[in-house]
Amino acid sequence: MKSWKNLFGLFDQPSAKIYKTEELLFEGLKRQETAAIQHLAWRARHMTFQMTMNVGLREDMAEDVLIEALEIFLLKIQNGQYVFQGFSPLTYLLEIVRRVAGNLARTKRGKTYAAFDEEFFALPDEDFLKYENRREQAEQLEIWIQKLGETCQKIVRLRYLEGFSDEEIIEQKMLPNFHSVDSLKTKRSGCLKKLRELARIELIQH
Repeated sequence: MKSWKNLFGLFDQPSAKIYKTEELLFEGLKRQETAAIQHLAWRARHMTFQMTMNVGLREDMAEDVLIEALEIFLLKIQNGQYVFQGFSPLTYLLEIVRRVAGNLARTKRGKTYAAFDEEFFALPDEDFLKYENRREQAEQLEIWIQKLGETCQKIVRLRYLEGFSDEEIIEQKMLPNFHSVDSLKTKRSGCLKKLRELARIELIQH
């Protein structure tokens, strides 16, 4: 297995190669494609910074946390301990990020170091329940999103599932039909209104 400790630019804009579905991204990760790893790291960057700061670590330690989490995640994929089941690899990676950050913070405070063994990263405790709940919520959200038009689907996914800011979406021309943040916000407001209505109807029916 490759070592990604020398892979620079994890928080930089990823390469031009786009993984249009979560399954394509997973296959890229399974093949250890640099573009796939950079793509996943780019999507995880905001939450990694936040989790790093939340546990009292310096902001400049975020990349180390992410590299450690990515190596663990890639190893689990290679060992067959993580398989694609229709959900975003990002969700599982962020669980590992949170644990790596928390573990490093405990070490910095002089507390017992928790080894990175299978038990530690198997998510067997209440964190697994949190992961499962988020996965179920993401699955339900995906069902509702698929009922929107193609443009609304892209807008909602980019902002809320992949974590891109409005500025990034416009600057990188992820949605070529939108040329300003204001126009994007206006369209998204309409998309979210439709999404809330879909959710309301389904919840009433159930």
